[in-house]
Amino acid sequence: MTTKLTNRDKVLITVLIVFLVIAGFVVFIILPAVDKRSELQQQIEQAETEKSEMESEIALLPSYQKRKEENEAKRRELIQDLYPMMENQEIDKMITNMILDMGLMARDFTVSVRPENRNFTPYTASAMGMEEALTQEEGAQDSEKDTAGNEIYISDITVTAIGSLESLQVLIDSVTNEYPALRVVSYTIGDKDALILDTDQSVRTHSTLTISLEMYMCSK
Repeated sequence: MTTKLTNRDKVLITVLIVFLVIAGFVVFIILPAVDKRSELQQQIEQAETEKSEMESEIALLPSYQKRKEENEAKRRELIQDLYPMMENQEIDKMITNMILDMGLMARDFTVSVRPENRNFTPYTASAMGMEEALTQEEGAQDSEKDTAGNEIYISDITVTAIGSLESLQVLIDSVTNEYPALRVVSYTIGDKDALILDTDQSVRTHSTLTISLEMYMCSK
């Protein structure tokens, strides 16, 4: 059994086929192309934004470099009086030689096993209040902060010096006024409470000074 198509049916089929072709063209070609174009446009806008940000950063690079150099110069100034990180035997040698150079004898030297990174209260001779100034510097260079470079380490030192009372007082004044990275924490003086045997076997008395110090160090 066959069905004879009328002219009207043929027209309707032709219109349907044309519609399907157009719909397929739109769905499979036009719409993907539009989506792709939109995606590319977004990528272009993002790239342009990143380019603008990079150009701004490049424009600010000289000011960043200048600020970095200023901060480095300021840090060098602030830590110039601090000692570099030293081993205990180096600290022992330095303090002992300082005492011997003043014509005194040094005994019972002790130093903390490991320097500590801890807060301390700046005092008059402590290199312009180093901790406070370094704290301000760290806040001014968030992106350029070098924590290892800004950490201050403290070693606790105790030593007994023996000699004349006048020389012992000079030692205290010298440490206080001439060594900004050494802080006198406490001291006790004993007047003529040390017996010294001279080379001629005669016995004489000397005063003693037991002094506790804090020594400030940092990485240089």
